[in-house]
Amino acid sequence: MAPGVQLHIQDDLHMVIDNGILQVTLAVPDGIVTGITYYGIDNLLEVRNNETNRGYWDVVWNSTGTKGKFERLKCTTYKVILETDDQIELSFSRTWDVSLQGKLIPLNIDKRFIMLKGSSGFYSYAIYEHLEGWPGFNLHET
Repeated sequence: MAPGVQLHIQDDLHMVIDNGILQVTLAVPDGIVTGITYYGIDNLLEVRNNETNRGYWDVVWNSTGTKGKFERLKCTTYKVILETDDQIELSFSRTWDVSLQGKLIPLNIDKRFIMLKGSSGFYSYAIYEHLEGWPGFNLHET
């Protein structure tokens, strides 16, 4: 029988989701994957890279009339959405405001990471929210 999914807080900057097959280490509150261990093989990501240059979400975007910008999506808060023996879902989010105009893509961002019991992988998706009245932009890749 497969072991349950567990959440371990390593220190103030890292947490690990672990189902006995796979362990995924995430930077908090950034929501960046800093390590992946699979069946004891540590670390599947390039450890010579800085932690912020391993498993990150990014966008390429621009405001009208400007050049495209590459942006790593770093978050500012995190919370546990679901924690059971069968599944863990984590949310890493950040909220946009007008003081960030031209610096960060004008979106509220909620990145999610899910691990299931007995699964050899993990799931990730993001919710982007663009509120009425916020500046327009072009999203080239995400």
